[in-house]
Amino acid sequence: MNSSTGPAAEPPNARRGGALRAAALVASAWGIAALPYVLGAARCPTAQLFHVPCPGCGMTRAFHLLAEGALGPSLAMHALAVPTALCQAALAVATVAATARLGAPWALLRARWGRAAVAFAAVVLVADLVYWIARALGAFGGPVPV
Repeated sequence: MNSSTGPAAEPPNARRGGALRAAALVASAWGIAALPYVLGAARCPTAQLFHVPCPGCGMTRAFHLLAEGALGPSLAMHALAVPTALCQAALAVATVAATARLGAPWALLRARWGRAAVAFAAVVLVADLVYWIARALGAFGGPVPV
């Protein structure tokens, strides 16, 4: 008996439905993780424990300023807030799409668009790190108050 026609074989629609449910779960996880930041309830553990700014210090405040239309103060608080949010959004979309199309969020590395999202995130996060070091040394109005 052919394994694709046997009783244990799963119909393609069932596999597709399972992948879509898994993608919805991945999307929900991203949404739940973002909720504290969207609501302004997130607190930086680095600032709370060590009283020093982390690489993302000022980013949430920069988003709130940007939402109020204060572009200049937002850029002064953290110039890379928007690119960082965009790379996180791209990574979220890529993991959800990878789950829906390829069956798992980590499968995004098998697709060109997934590798592009990871590369974009890597470039932006390295830029965040360089920006953080420069601010710690006093550049760009740094260091940011914690």
